[in-house]
Amino acid sequence: MTGLAFVCGVLPMAIATGAGGASQQALGTSVMGGMIAVVILALLLVPVFFVSVQRVLAGDREKVEKPEVYGPPAPATGGH
Repeated sequence: MTGLAFVCGVLPMAIATGAGGASQQALGTSVMGGMIAVVILALLLVPVFFVSVQRVLAGDREKVEKPEVYGPPAPATGGH
């Protein structure tokens, strides 16, 4: 959301006209393109890093204590 708001805030600078418009357009388009790239990379890479860390931590936990999930059924007791 913050990245999108920043891109929308820089939009008038990217479409500037008049005195100094060329330099404002150059700066506005470069900042806008950079923010769009950062937002896209963040949306893709943050979940990947999260899952990677979760898998590493889960792997360490399994080395310490690995429960038997699919074992044989418990024997029936003789109670009525």
